[in-house]
Amino acid sequence: MRKTWLSPPLDMDNRGGKYMLYGGMDLHKKSSEIVLKTKDGEKIKEGEVKSEKEPIKEFFESIDKEIKLAIEATPQSQYFYDLIEELGIDVVLSNPLKTRLIAEEKVKTDTVDANALCDLARGNLLPTCYVPEKDIRELREIARTRVSLGKVKGNFKNHIRGILDRKKIEYPGGDLFNKKGVKWLKKLDHPLIDA
Repeated sequence: MRKTWLSPPLDMDNRGGKYMLYGGMDLHKKSSEIVLKTKDGEKIKEGEVKSEKEPIKEFFESIDKEIKLAIEATPQSQYFYDLIEELGIDVVLSNPLKTRLIAEEKVKTDTVDANALCDLARGNLLPTCYVPEKDIRELREIARTRVSLGKVKGNFKNHIRGILDRKKIEYPGGDLFNKKGVKWLKKLDHPLIDA
């Protein structure tokens, strides 16, 4: 029976070839730890780099082999995912909760975390996250922002209604938050509402 993969196994690139090197990158806002190893675990390169485009690019410039680099899903991982992908490196996003369960270490340092990610990738044991295409990710970000702003807007409206209820002030019109209602609110000259 033929197996169909949605994405290639971690030890194969998109063309079915074996990776020459595996990497782990422990991301942080200011600096990140990166380690590269062979399939057999021989350390090729490691180091701490500034979490900026040029230093990361410089770290990988001297490497002329196929790389599978594992990074953990974090709030800033989308930026790094896109950056690393632009460098021509195959990057996978690790599920942080499942990764911690598999690679729990007694001593936690950035170097230990980068090595754990690398070793899980080498052993084809890395629990990965689905990463949609870049344009889909951008559309999702817009949708999430819109939903979030809608919640904030709703909270402000509820807060203003609460102030009016506590002060026993009733709006004589219909919709409190149309142009007419907002004009009425401004005329109240109430410091909490104005804020």
